[in-house]
Amino acid sequence: MSLFENSITYTFNFWKENISKIFLYQLLFLLVYGLSVFVIIIGLIFFFFVAFPLSLIPFAILAGIGFILLLVFNYVQLAGYSLMVK
Repeated sequence: MSLFENSITYTFNFWKENISKIFLYQLLFLLVYGLSVFVIIIGLIFFFFVAFPLSLIPFAILAGIGFILLLVFNYVQLAGYSLMVK
């Protein structure tokens, strides 16, 4: 078998063995990404429509927390995939 055929076989076997784990990872992180983006959008909406007459700080912090969550879970997802590869 050539190297190309070996890599295809390995990839196919990896997906066959780990498809449920990969699906759960994707579902979990899509949920987290969705929540993070939602927090960012809500934070920005409040920042532009509410925070100017009131205090700016809490809503800016809310948007910042959402953005930080996005970055953190991006690294967690990469770590999860690298752990699955063994």
